[in-house]
Amino acid sequence: MRLRKMPAGWQCVWRHVNAPPKPPVGSPCNGCGLCCLAEPCPLGRLYSRRTAGPCVKLRWDEGMGRHVCGAHGV
Repeated sequence: MRLRKMPAGWQCVWRHVNAPPKPPVGSPCNGCGLCCLAEPCPLGRLYSRRTAGPCVKLRWDEGMGRHVCGAHGV
């Protein structure tokens, strides 16, 4: 299998197959996970100790069928 190089400025993220689609800009979070898979929020940066890549606190909740923030239960 030959992998293609991503265009400059693009990022590939892997999310759960059953995750909801990304909501329109300005809409509240629906648990699609794309934002947290691309980069951690300010709280996630403290836990992840990084500013890029997926947040280490992002969790998949099978019962809810969406991604959830694992930092809220700490």
